[in-house]
Amino acid sequence: MTDPVADAARAAAEHFTAEYGLGLAAEVEAQLAARDRGGNRPAQYDLGLVLSAAALIVAIAQFAQSIYATRRQQAVQPTAEAIARETRIELRNREISLSEQTLRITDFIVTEITRDVAPPGQRD
Repeated sequence: MTDPVADAARAAAEHFTAEYGLGLAAEVEAQLAARDRGGNRPAQYDLGLVLSAAALIVAIAQFAQSIYATRRQQAVQPTAEAIARETRIELRNREISLSEQTLRITDFIVTEITRDVAPPGQRD
């Protein structure tokens, strides 16, 4: 069984490496490992500090996947736009800056999470 949070976070790390540096993938892996050990979950981050890109990527992936899974349980196929909007609301509620970079990361991750379930004619 695959882990959609890890898959989306790894894809985002690969996509944003040019912008954030070659160490981003390793930092994302460290964040995922901490998450798997029960460590830094998005609710536990000290949001008064600037999150590293890796922590931000993993947090956004967790928020987006959680929102997506909840909407799927409601028997409604959620759109990527709806998931992105709710993810941005969650980030804002947790006082994470909605900078242009954060929005780009959010859009990329939501696309990754919802990609496999898009109707055949709507896939990239």
